[in-house]
Amino acid sequence: MTTEILALITVLFAYLVGAVPTGYLLVKKAKGLDIREHGSGNTGATNVKRLMGNKAFVFVLLMDFLKGFLAVKLTMWVLSSKTFGYLPQYLPTWATDELIHQTVYVLVALAAIIGHSRSVFLNFSGGKSAITGLATVVALMPTAGLILGLLAFLIIKITRTVSIGSMSVAVITPMTLIALQYPFPYIIYGTTAALYVIYLHRTNIMRLIQGTENRLT
Repeated sequence: MTTEILALITVLFAYLVGAVPTGYLLVKKAKGLDIREHGSGNTGATNVKRLMGNKAFVFVLLMDFLKGFLAVKLTMWVLSSKTFGYLPQYLPTWATDELIHQTVYVLVALAAIIGHSRSVFLNFSGGKSAITGLATVVALMPTAGLILGLLAFLIIKITRTVSIGSMSVAVITPMTLIALQYPFPYIIYGTTAALYVIYLHRTNIMRLIQGTENRLT
């Protein structure tokens, strides 16, 4: 199998894994409701908490994390195997094996978070991709991921507002990756993912300005 085909398969696989609508399926199964018609209208763990409580919140949070983490880790395992295939001959000399692998990793990570927020199974709706995005960072860059995860926890604990924690960590992500001197493709991914997560939180930003944003109890 050629490098291009295998890379395309892994990116598509990551999108489909990310697109599994955990929150939607759980609420539909347990209560017969479409979670998109309640609360904030998204399928993430925070909205599940409003409808089903803390246990459901933790379950969906864990599942959404695993989607991003496993999508990246499985890709890293496949690309590290001897069955990955040959490198295209038309690539420039500076396109090393390592750089190509890193590029595929970040494309897979991006596909996973897009799948979560724009699920093909839900007519391209979904969640805000914050926890799935964090999971991809943990998989790619464990040190940065743990730092950002801890910061997210502390900010949410202090503010009692998930959106503030999510957006704050999104802003901090590029600076953290630069400070820790991660490879250039990872920094580009961190910046792109951060901007995407902030974009998905645009309605939360309006509610924060208006003082109507939901807070955790």
